[in-house]
Amino acid sequence: MKPPYKVLHDKAMEFVDESKLAKMEGNASAAKSFLEKAFFLEKEAALTTPTNENNAFAKYLYLRSAAYLAYESGYLLDALQFTLLGLSGKPPNYVKKQLESLQQKLHSKNASFQLIGLFTQANAKNNIITVEDEASQQIYLIQVPTEQIQEIVKNFWSAKVAIDAKVSNAGVVLLENIRAAA
Repeated sequence: MKPPYKVLHDKAMEFVDESKLAKMEGNASAAKSFLEKAFFLEKEAALTTPTNENNAFAKYLYLRSAAYLAYESGYLLDALQFTLLGLSGKPPNYVKKQLESLQQKLHSKNASFQLIGLFTQANAKNNIITVEDEASQQIYLIQVPTEQIQEIVKNFWSAKVAIDAKVSNAGVVLLENIRAAA
């Protein structure tokens, strides 16, 4: 019997194949949907693969795959986070080179993104706000300027907000703009 993370990976790769077929058939919407499904399954596979000597190779392959699927799906922050996670250990050389290449692509795009979601938490000590993306339900920790934290909390607490952010070279999400979302 296959371990659950291997089953998740195999299913993700099936969705990648379905995405390619849909793209060849001219169905861009279905291709994007299959690719996103593949990313979320591969993300789960990468995060649930045990970190030990027996699984180290698979873990790095799944991290690389999740990073590329995130990139191709437009989840640039996830792509950067999986890239940094994969580079934080000792991946095989060819995986390391691929992750470094993706990291370069992400930084050349300035890894800017926008999200719309619910402003749920604030940490005034560390100048971090937490926003839950309404589309993916993913939680984002966003670094805000010290001089703006109180004003942001006062104006947007538990409100639906639109955030423009940029990812630093270290993978920290930096607030560029925040406003009430429609």
